Amino acid sequence: MTAKQAGAKYGRTPEHINLIARQHGIRAHKAKTRLAGEALRKRNQAIITDLKGGMTAKQAGAKYGCTPEHINLTARQHGIHARRKPNAAM
Repeated sequence: MTAKQAGAKYGRTPEHINLIARQHGIRAHKAKTRLAGEALRKRNQAIITDLKGGMTAKQAGAKYGCTPEHINLTARQHGIHARRKPNAAM
């Protein structure tokens, strides 16, 4: 279980879960490895394709395991703006 998952389950932040784990001698492991090179380029291109297709930054973040802020950064680096969720009908 990741710190993020434990935090959601127990109502704490991942940072707090990691603090408790360290206090009990448990070393946290990163859930994912960082992408680099060709894998990163392919992932970023897939993000851009999804955003151009109408996906929101929040949806893309959930799909690719990134924050919406990271998705927006990637979009800006490629010269596009991620769309916002449309306003609810009144």
